[in-house]
Amino acid sequence: MAFRRHHRIHRLTAVWIAAAVLFTAAACSGGASTTRGGTGIPSGPISVHWMQRQRLVRLYYPGAKPFYQLGGGSPETPGSAPAFAGAILTSGATGAQIYHWYFRKLTALGWRFITDNGCSSVELNCPQFGHVGHGIRQVFVLGVDSPQELPFVIGRMPPPACTVYEMRYEIFPPGGTRIPRPGLSFSGGRKCWWTGAHWRKRADMYP
Repeated sequence: MAFRRHHRIHRLTAVWIAAAVLFTAAACSGGASTTRGGTGIPSGPISVHWMQRQRLVRLYYPGAKPFYQLGGGSPETPGSAPAFAGAILTSGATGAQIYHWYFRKLTALGWRFITDNGCSSVELNCPQFGHVGHGIRQVFVLGVDSPQELPFVIGRMPPPACTVYEMRYEIFPPGGTRIPRPGLSFSGGRKCWWTGAHWRKRADMYP
């Protein structure tokens, strides 16, 4: 199943990055409020600093190297964007290998695939996972990014690597909903983006 998203911050666009930076600097600069239930999720505003301390934020594919950090706080009021933290990383593995590792790892930790809809313009696919025992507020998002398109969003070209991907842990405000989405349709890609001389184009990876 999937979260119904009515916000812009989960999409990796120029507006998304700018909003995240501004919100992080201006709001939620302190700690989070008291937690609720057994999930340990704050019941009030969540700061980017609290998000960055969560273990899932550093769940990197073995050998992957982060080169751009993602993060933003949230007031966690109805209709607001989620608090999130994560990174854009490079890896010597293919997208398919990375997705397979995360699928096994997250499943062992109690997470389940819910959708691969709602990708941003630079993500070729974006599997999302929810924790079966923690309600519907938490989401773990993956996304294989198109290296040639990233500079238009973050202002930086990633270093040469087989795959550039992003991962982030998100916490939505109370009252989120999920919609059914059966089956797995993501693949991640089985070729390297970097040829040794240049980046492959999107069409070369997903014709």
